[in-house]
Amino acid sequence: MAAPLSDDEIRLMVEQGVHRPLEETMRKLQSAVPDALRAKGKGLPTLKQLEWADDTERSATRVAQDMELEGMKHIIKLSYNDLPPHLKPCLLYLSIFPDNHEIEIERLARRLTAEGFISECCYRDMEETATDYINELIDRNLIQPSRLNHDGTHRSCVVHPVIHDFIVSMSMEDNFVTLVHAQQKFAPRGYRTIRHLSLLNSGKYDQAAAQIDGAKISRARSITVFSHTGGMPRLNYLSVLRVLDLEDCEGPLCLDGLCGLLLLRYLNLKGTDVSKLPAKIGELRCLETLDVRSTKVKELPPSILKLEKLKHLLAGNARLPTGIGKLKSVLTVSCRNIGKSTDVDILQELDEMASLSELELFCNFTQISGDKRQVTFPSDGFKSLRKLSIRCNSPSVTFMTGALSKVRVLELKLEQCVSEKSRGVSGIEHLPHLKRMLMEFSQHDAGAAAAMAVVRKVVETVHPSCEVITVNADNY
Repeated sequence: MAAPLSDDEIRLMVEQGVHRPLEETMRKLQSAVPDALRAKGKGLPTLKQLEWADDTERSATRVAQDMELEGMKHIIKLSYNDLPPHLKPCLLYLSIFPDNHEIEIERLARRLTAEGFISECCYRDMEETATDYINELIDRNLIQPSRLNHDGTHRSCVVHPVIHDFIVSMSMEDNFVTLVHAQQKFAPRGYRTIRHLSLLNSGKYDQAAAQIDGAKISRARSITVFSHTGGMPRLNYLSVLRVLDLEDCEGPLCLDGLCGLLLLRYLNLKGTDVSKLPAKIGELRCLETLDVRSTKVKELPPSILKLEKLKHLLAGNARLPTGIGKLKSVLTVSCRNIGKSTDVDILQELDEMASLSELELFCNFTQISGDKRQVTFPSDGFKSLRKLSIRCNSPSVTFMTGALSKVRVLELKLEQCVSEKSRGVSGIEHLPHLKRMLMEFSQHDAGAAAAMAVVRKVVETVHPSCEVITVNADNY
């Protein structure tokens, strides 16, 4: 059998293969099974010799697999030790998520920023820096990209099972993350103060019911719950919490004590059963991200206008309060119900957000008639906007002269068959910096094809350098 590789040889392979997939590097570390174990004696083998050879082959395979696993762990440890200081906590932070869990990079970048793991830089946005950190971990093959955006950038990532085991072990050893599984009746013993709590529920009937000491949880900086809200600690105890992430959790949700989390920066309730936000949510003066998409929340409380540090307002179906334009620090807005009579001035309000760089609008014109079916972006409006996404059932959109002067990305997504009353998209020639346009259909009918063909022709004529991407959502 080949001699085991030394630490120096493994380190050299890590340095030379840092840009290779983990499996490719591991193939170079596998030891050969000696020929002596494959054949014993000459001539026709006896039954016992065949059984011996078969057992030996299996034993040799197990030995090789064990050696491969140990080699992988050794490589991962060397790779981790070789990380610069700013990347180590970012990698360990991924132990919060379950094995093979697909992690949205945008979500992860916002969480890392809210946790304080990203150094502030005077000339660069911290979330952009966080994304750079994540991409560097991808380049080092410590995490793997799983999905791409239409522009080729990474949209989500996963952690290799062996690497996940390693970072979970390191995180628990350093008391960095506390993991509570559904089968546990008590939180793991030996923990001191809990810093980052992850409740790994697996379903409605398999919930974490662990008893967590209130004193240990009181200093937690983040709480993440998966699958079901069962076992979630009372919010009243969490005075220094920065991140509360309950995305896609089923089950009843008690938000009593939420408004007392004065240091909370990231609140993700997307896909939960929540139907109403506390009236005093405006007391969360440090809040940077609020996500209530795909919930039953119908309107946001007026007190939200006090959130002067809010950067990402992902409102979903919830109605925005009058005066929303007063939030001058908001960078991203996602909202629905544009096109209803009560939302006549919503675009004007959003236009007052001086820092707004990304806007996602969901327009429903099904029950609207006449001029109200038209979405018009006025002259000199949205001067800081760089990306606009419109999802609607009728492409009736107009860009006036001077509108969206800095928009580089325009996404137009049709949810239903294009109506004959559609006025199409006009004024694209007024978008001087347009670099990429995405046109997505939910149904590839003749109306949609015709409408998008007109748009595409205009774009290719007035913006010859613009990249145009057409996607049939039914096949996407």
